[in-house]
Amino acid sequence: MKNPMLGLNIITKLHLSGVNISINFQIYKCKCYLIKKIYQNSNSIKIIEYFNSFANTKENDKKFCQETYKFTNQLQSGKFSLSDLKYSTNNLVKYYKIVKNQYKDVHYNNPDAVEVKKYYESFLLGLLGDRSYKPKAFISSHKNNENLDKLSSKSYAFQSRRCFLVISCDLDSFGKIVHYDENFKNFLGFKSDLMKELYVENLIVSDFCKNPHKAMRNFIEKTLTHQALVNTIIPLLSAEGYLCESLINCEYISYRGALNFICSIDPLTYKKREIALLNNFGVIIGHSKNFTKLLGFDRENIIGELVSEILIGINYRDLCEDQIFLFKKSLNKSLYIEINGVLKKKRLGKLDQLILYITDSDEELISWRNNYEDFYCEKEYSITNYSCESNALKTIALNIERDQDDIATMGLDSLSKINKFRTIESYRLDVKSIPTFELKSLKKAVFVLNMTKVVLLLSILVMIAFNIAILSYIYLESSDSTSLSNILNLGDICYLLSHSSFVLRYIDISVHENYTAYYTFEDANNILLMLESKKNLLINEYSRNSDYPSSKIIKESIIPYWKLEKIPKVYFSNLPDLLEIYLLNSRFIISNMQQEKRNYSDHLFFTTYISIGKTFDHIYESLKSLEKFELDKIEKLNTMNLYFFFVGFAVICCCFVFMLGFLFTIDKPLNFLWDYLRRKILSKSFDIKKTISERMSKFHKSIIIDEDDIEVANEIKYKNLEFHHSFHYSWRFFILFIFVVVFYVLNTYVFEKKILYNMQNRPDLVSLILERRVMSSKMCFFTFEIDLGSSDLSLISLYPEFNSIYPLDDKLLETIKFLISSQKKMLSRRSEGLMSNTLKNIIMKGDFKNNSFLAFGSIRGLYFLTQESQFISFNGFKENHSSISKFIEEVKEYENLGEIAIDMVNNDSKNIIKGYVNDLLKFNIFCYLAVLIAYVAYYHPFLNYEIRLLYKIAKILKLVSRGFRR
Repeated sequence: MKNPMLGLNIITKLHLSGVNISINFQIYKCKCYLIKKIYQNSNSIKIIEYFNSFANTKENDKKFCQETYKFTNQLQSGKFSLSDLKYSTNNLVKYYKIVKNQYKDVHYNNPDAVEVKKYYESFLLGLLGDRSYKPKAFISSHKNNENLDKLSSKSYAFQSRRCFLVISCDLDSFGKIVHYDENFKNFLGFKSDLMKELYVENLIVSDFCKNPHKAMRNFIEKTLTHQALVNTIIPLLSAEGYLCESLINCEYISYRGALNFICSIDPLTYKKREIALLNNFGVIIGHSKNFTKLLGFDRENIIGELVSEILIGINYRDLCEDQIFLFKKSLNKSLYIEINGVLKKKRLGKLDQLILYITDSDEELISWRNNYEDFYCEKEYSITNYSCESNALKTIALNIERDQDDIATMGLDSLSKINKFRTIESYRLDVKSIPTFELKSLKKAVFVLNMTKVVLLLSILVMIAFNIAILSYIYLESSDSTSLSNILNLGDICYLLSHSSFVLRYIDISVHENYTAYYTFEDANNILLMLESKKNLLINEYSRNSDYPSSKIIKESIIPYWKLEKIPKVYFSNLPDLLEIYLLNSRFIISNMQQEKRNYSDHLFFTTYISIGKTFDHIYESLKSLEKFELDKIEKLNTMNLYFFFVGFAVICCCFVFMLGFLFTIDKPLNFLWDYLRRKILSKSFDIKKTISERMSKFHKSIIIDEDDIEVANEIKYKNLEFHHSFHYSWRFFILFIFVVVFYVLNTYVFEKKILYNMQNRPDLVSLILERRVMSSKMCFFTFEIDLGSSDLSLISLYPEFNSIYPLDDKLLETIKFLISSQKKMLSRRSEGLMSNTLKNIIMKGDFKNNSFLAFGSIRGLYFLTQESQFISFNGFKENHSSISKFIEEVKEYENLGEIAIDMVNNDSKNIIKGYVNDLLKFNIFCYLAVLIAYVAYYHPFLNYEIRLLYKIAKILKLVSRGFRR
């Protein structure tokens, strides 16, 4: 685009609405492109940026002065707390750094801005005492031979006399002057309070343009360019109502979504001439201040009079444009002066501007006669003239101690310092401004706070490391303990031995007697296959875990068993070999029974007595020893957990005590440092307040204190400061310590204790269900044998020479007693905590829709079976086959349900414990994150803030030592 500023102005006036995202996005992209292009080439945009940045800088300058006075007054009063001092110190240095860097940036971006130099010089010299600043000379004004076209290209560059102002186009403040520089205010002589409510109409002669706002709106609506005025002569009204000749350039621009007119004004006050503004009838509607004086009138105001009446002998109708005329003004009878004049006609929009120029200067007249070559041109005005007018600059030039880098380097340095403002490294001690003892106090305090940071971080890392070790140990042990594969395998082997023995015995009896065939050869073979698979699993498990206390039954031949030769003879074997022999004998029995052979009596003896005699008891005792082994492992885990807890807690306590010991040594050095700061400021309080008062009055037009307040400054009595800095730090760390203590207590005595408690209960519960299932099978076996009594098919009749299981009545009662007593453990809360709701319903509640004896749960069902077993065994007469068959059927139903219950309790308890472990992990991760976040987001920034505050004290000491010189 040839005119991107005009395009941006048009886009800015658009009111985007609706949900057409595509169009709105394209407009947004176009706007961004135009802004980028304008910022690269437009000097007028840079002027508005200058006004905004400089206004912000002056506001922060004012805040710095207010904070300095407030801090000084605070120290003088003696009524302050440590937090008040820290807050004021931080604010004072913050505004000091902000203002200094902002002045550098504004000066870098606008090196020829006179007002910036004036403020910056005063800030560096008067407040900071910094004499390293070296002013840069102004770019010279346009040369005498430049014409108006060449002049317009530099119309928005800073020059020594050039004025700038910004006129608002907002509806609420249309035509109001919202920004202006000091040159403009001095040019027209307006006071600061009047400038706050100054509009364009106050600067234009009302008889020349009755409605300037309407003219501005017409331009905005109809313009095809962004340039409103280009090198246009417009006499402006001063505060006294006189005309001031000026050359104006004006652009209509968009900046940050707002539309404004930016004006560049070159005052032509150096011209040795006076002007008057005429209407079309030759009536004077405005004139310059010395217009009447040059004509010799005593009156100061001749507005409303005709030119012909003022210039005797000159007819207004005869005046031609650009034609010099001469008339004589008599002073007395013998003296007169010659005055030359010329009439200029300038078109301003739809208005004709008639300006009458008069002069008595030969130098001015020569320029008129030379084709008006320099009529609207300003003379060359260099930094030399300005320097002569500025005593401050002469002072700086005489006191420069070192050369300053070029402006570009200064700009980069200022940007880098802004980036470093928030870091500790940006603060450097000025040892010359701090005595040795106070300097040592400062360094000691910084060292203590840095060590506190390190110790606190180490404490947190130690806590996390110890707890990770605890968690890893618990997780590994819980994973190992929750498997219980060895207990489950050995328990299943016990049950399958007992159950397969009974199945073979029942099939053998059912062949000879009229019993219902609840078990078939296929059932027997399936049981033997399961037994064989469990045997293989057991061997593999023990080969991986040879430290099991019951591993002897796998490796050593210590299990007794009997073979029926001529008489029963005892042998010893390990469990795998014994199970292999058992499987061979069982399959031999099944094979012979299928072939209706009766030559398996010796094999039946082996399979029967291995499952209910001392051989089985030996295997059963191994199951109990495995349970005890698991409980011992959990007890060891509990002991290690407590060990980790006490060691970790002890280390944390030691770190905390060490940290407190460091912090308790900080009171004395910090109090010395604050005392020295207060003494230093009180000793210069008069100069500080006087300097601040003068600056506020001269540069910010504000009164902050009165003379009486300044005079009282040296009458303040001093009292030593006694702050408890260690308590200020300690209570914050004590909160963290309490949090860590609560974490350790909850972690150890709530979460970990719950895990260990359930891990201890799990082997008991799993073993209990396995044992009840095994005992139910044995109860069925004993009941069946007792019911057979002394018949030819009973064991006592078949093998009268072997009596290891007799009397059967005692064996049965012992088994029933165990089943009844274990029922209480099944109903305990310890067991319920490891069961899911489904498993609780199976074991305790049952299914009311089920019409069998298990309708009220497996526990009550098994209790019913024990009662029925006792009735069958001890009612005094032999039951018919249907009764014992029904009992066996019910036991089979219970054992099938027991198999489901074992799988469920194993999985449910494992998942419940894993859930508790996950809760522990979540709690630990939450606490770790909370502690780390507290350190990163609060404690580390807090300690850094305190360390930076000490360096800020050094910065204030340097400032007070070098600055505030009037």
